[in-house]
Amino acid sequence: MTDTLAAELERYRADRRISAALLVSEDGFLVAASAAPGVDIEALAAQIAPVVISVRRLSGEIEGGATRLISIELANSTVLMAPFENEVLLALVGEPGALTLTESARA
Repeated sequence: MTDTLAAELERYRADRRISAALLVSEDGFLVAASAAPGVDIEALAAQIAPVVISVRRLSGEIEGGATRLISIELANSTVLMAPFENEVLLALVGEPGALTLTESARA
């Protein structure tokens, strides 16, 4: 099953500007991943879960509703995180500009 998921995640990485595609449990455990050599996928998985938890808490404070997408734009990377299904999160890590959203995708 994990090999099948990793193969599906590899499709996100067809654009080589995307260095990692991960499925992560809400507890921060790696479910499956496809990543460029040298990317520490276990460390990424461990850091992603607390970010999502913090955003959910923030949403509760401002009555923002369910978390649909989290986008973090850094100087050298962009990270997109989204709830997937069965308490699993999809996370993509790429170069700036590799993970941009159009207005239709935001709706």
